[in-house]
Amino acid sequence: MKSFWRYFLITVLCISLVSSLTIPLFSQERNPLGQYATIAEFQKATGKRITKFNEAPMLAELVKQGKLPPVEKRLPEEPAVVEPVEEVGQYGGTWRRAALSPSDTMIHARLGYEPMVKWARDGKTIIPNLCTSWKVTEGGRVYTFYLRKGMKWSDGEPFTVDDILYWYNDELLNKELT
Repeated sequence: MKSFWRYFLITVLCISLVSSLTIPLFSQERNPLGQYATIAEFQKATGKRITKFNEAPMLAELVKQGKLPPVEKRLPEEPAVVEPVEEVGQYGGTWRRAALSPSDTMIHARLGYEPMVKWARDGKTIIPNLCTSWKVTEGGRVYTFYLRKGMKWSDGEPFTVDDILYWYNDELLNKELT
């Protein structure tokens, strides 16, 4: 019986060793952050070029009807490039969300806005989102964010620093609202 367990253990160790050596050979080199701040950063890191942008068929139909500008005009000048986890998804279908009821407000907060910066896929790195970069000065008291140029609201209006100042001065500092 001792020899069975000895051979079993040796077999398991050998399989583990071989698989740990071969898996990296077949895996694709990926950006652990899952996102590049700009197209130029993506192209420099991967050697790949982005030549066109895709959009949902229902939006393409609105473009054909003249009700919506082409996708190139709806994107910021420097869009972020997000790598798919497994593969590029398909448009359409049914979204099965994790919230149990309308009172599960956390999911609305997570899905209903875009932050200035966000966590990368590795769970420990902060990466640009609405900004392309940022700097911290004066011993961590002053943060300067460099917004993506050409960002727009869903209605096509430009998104600028004035929108952030409005939120801060007229909403956050308004004692009647907060």
